[in-house]
Amino acid sequence: MTPQSVTSVRALAIELRESRRRGYTLVDQEQHPAVSSVGVPLLDGEGVAIAAVAVQGPSVRITPERHPTIVEQLAGAAAELSTIPGLQLLASRS
Repeated sequence: MTPQSVTSVRALAIELRESRRRGYTLVDQEQHPAVSSVGVPLLDGEGVAIAAVAVQGPSVRITPERHPTIVEQLAGAAAELSTIPGLQLLASRS
């Protein structure tokens, strides 16, 4: 826990709503001081999230200015992963 940690149901609901609106998640020093992450969903053929692709690193490198570039790269990786034959079948079994 850090001072930035989400600690209430209300704050979590707001964070989830904002992540859905943006299409990606941000974690800025919520779990560990000076560590941030960005993640995008891996969607099935119907647009349902079945997994996520994320990157984590020092907050001095994962800055708000770099978020668009990071999201673009992660989205490309997620799109590529979604083409793996059988991935949808594996996801439906979990």
